[in-house]
Amino acid sequence: SGNETPQFESPGEPQPATMTLMPASGLRWPVWILLGWLAGAAGCLLWLLSGEVGLRWVLGKATPLQGEPWQTVFKDVCEEVNVGSQVQLFQCPRIDTAVIRGILHPRVILPATVRGWSEQRLRLVLLHELAHIRRRDSLMEILAYIALVLHWFNPLVWLTVRQMRVERERACDNTVLNAGARPSNYATQLMEVAADLGAFRRPLWQTAAISEGSGLKDRLLCILDPKLKRMPMRPWTVG
Repeated sequence: SGNETPQFESPGEPQPATMTLMPASGLRWPVWILLGWLAGAAGCLLWLLSGEVGLRWVLGKATPLQGEPWQTVFKDVCEEVNVGSQVQLFQCPRIDTAVIRGILHPRVILPATVRGWSEQRLRLVLLHELAHIRRRDSLMEILAYIALVLHWFNPLVWLTVRQMRVERERACDNTVLNAGARPSNYATQLMEVAADLGAFRRPLWQTAAISEGSGLKDRLLCILDPKLKRMPMRPWTVG
């Protein structure tokens, strides 16, 4: 018939090698995206850690603040805010503003100029800083750092963290006002603190400081606004 008879190979006969198409060499786009995310996360983490390391170096000279009237006012404010007896009071000559550190063993670190403060100013500053400790803002700041590292590419996360810090400062200011401080006196003390800090002094370590996160003008407007409700929200409202 002219058709070729198919040849059947015996089972023991070697099979001819077949050609398979190999994918082109090089990284695919998901790998490039992963590498880009890792590079951005590493850069964000290094930036945040640099502030933390700088703050640790700055606070290396902190020493316990003993004696009167600081310890007396400190103990009274601790009882008023209900933060327990595990909080310690320190002073550091390298800082110009109050800072809190620690989660399990929190510390309030005040500048060396605290020795020249009035008792009223000392009480207002301690009320604000101890409110941060009662709210566990140091832990929340760590969670915020983790969110920024994981979502460094998302501007909404950066805006959310910034707004969280703004609301955090307002909540602590409300604690001070609810404790009986007059808004005008508290606003005056804040302006004195801002004058001590200076207009453009923003060292890198302040990125890790709890006291940062809210502009002075906005805070003063909220403090002096008589229409704001300053009482803490109920648990069901928070939920």
